[in-house]
Amino acid sequence: MSLLKLSKAFRLAVFGGLFVTAILISLFAAQEKETFPFPQDPLKGSKLFVSKGCIKCHAIWGIGDNLGPDLAQFGKDKSLLQLAGLLWSHSPKMIEIMQERGVSRPTFTPQEMGDLMGYIYYFNYFDQPGDFIEGERLFTEKGCVRCHSVGREGERDYMPLDEYGKYISPSFLVTGLWNHGPDILFEMRRIGLRQPTFKGQELNHLLAYIRGNAINQDGEIVYAEPGSPKKGKELFQQKKCNACHSVLGEGGRRASDLGRRELRLTLTEIAGKIWSHSDHMWQDMKKIGIPFPEFSPKDMADIISYLYFIQFYDETGDIEDGKKLFREKVCIFCHALEGEGENIGPDLVESEAHFSPIFLASAMWNHAIIMEDMLAKKNLDWPRFSGDEMRDIVSYIQDVTQISKEAQRAKEVISAKSRVLFISETKFNLEVASQGKRIYEAKACDACHSIGGQESVMGGDLKDITKIRDLEWLFKFIKDPKSMLQTDGLAKQLLKDFDNIPMPNQGLTDNEVMAIIEYLKGPEKVK
Repeated sequence: MSLLKLSKAFRLAVFGGLFVTAILISLFAAQEKETFPFPQDPLKGSKLFVSKGCIKCHAIWGIGDNLGPDLAQFGKDKSLLQLAGLLWSHSPKMIEIMQERGVSRPTFTPQEMGDLMGYIYYFNYFDQPGDFIEGERLFTEKGCVRCHSVGREGERDYMPLDEYGKYISPSFLVTGLWNHGPDILFEMRRIGLRQPTFKGQELNHLLAYIRGNAINQDGEIVYAEPGSPKKGKELFQQKKCNACHSVLGEGGRRASDLGRRELRLTLTEIAGKIWSHSDHMWQDMKKIGIPFPEFSPKDMADIISYLYFIQFYDETGDIEDGKKLFREKVCIFCHALEGEGENIGPDLVESEAHFSPIFLASAMWNHAIIMEDMLAKKNLDWPRFSGDEMRDIVSYIQDVTQISKEAQRAKEVISAKSRVLFISETKFNLEVASQGKRIYEAKACDACHSIGGQESVMGGDLKDITKIRDLEWLFKFIKDPKSMLQTDGLAKQLLKDFDNIPMPNQGLTDNEVMAIIEYLKGPEKVK
């Protein structure tokens, strides 16, 4: 694994936006509509910060002009839509200052806006260095001193932690704790100790103490290569984390949804949570037959970066509040929705904006001058957004859009019975089945189901399922499990049989559902 050995000055300039600056490249291209887009060029956002002139008014951790707020603090603990709301609210003042300074007002494509917002958000991923004195206290208080030595502190026949003295990131420490966790906990129980938990910056303080005391003979300092949220998402599925955890409603229900706002944590806090809940996680894995997963330091960095980045997205907002705000914030004076309002601006039901907060943010920024003139002509004040108001408005637009699309689909409805007639009960289409296998794996169906494996898995074994269940029933259940669990007797009974853990709606198209069914007809035939 390649590791970066960076100077402090270089880290300051790079680490704040490292690897998420381009997390949102191709963020919401209409053909992708990907829930969690990920980076290709991790430095692109920092380049835009300079090339678009942001640095002429704003600083990042003190680097840049101080005319406007320091954006490292500005973006702290804020979601994408909160940042978009603030950007919109301050647009008139920014326009005025740019005109006074003779600065050309930049425009942003959705990709560029995504890069820039990801850059601003990601500056708060890394923590300040830990406190040596506090770490020394924790080393004793948490019981580490009972089994470990650091430098010349402690008994020399104890397990030394000096090798961790060269690492700056706590992700290395939590990797060791996780991989050796079962052995560590066995030994702790043997000598009468309870598993220590870490909250806040405690893990960072502990690492500061280890670094300060460790015997580091060659003086090497290792800064972790930035984790990849894209790889982290893949690992989250491969390691079966989604068998127990959901992310913004998608995934298992045995444990917490990791997209919840209260779980918006920094690198150190996430690392501490992983260790503190490790024993409970291992016990649950045993119950549902998931083997203990080990992680390399790079794997752990990828997982943590993924968990941090998903917090950039909001949970669904309050639709009723959004409806009120759409009118109160005078959106309705330019955009029609639900048969009300004017058609001066684009139709938001047809626009990309309803599914893309980044598209929305870039469009609002690019057209702010036009909107300002329009509002002035109508003698209306510039609307400002705070808190979750932007999130609620977007949720309202999405809800109206969904209702509109469902109404359209109802006009063209084809019964499930006629759809599954395209699936032959006797013939097998290898090409379609191969597509089904790829979809099955991409949607992590194997996190809950086995095929010819152990029947104790969370969602049961699917061997011969197309012979056991009617194809029409299978189609309906895979396509819309929520409706089936509310109306179908067999589906309700299966829910009880499998610990009341409902199957999530994967948002599959008809063709994708049929491909999965084709795969399940003969999984052994698909390589």
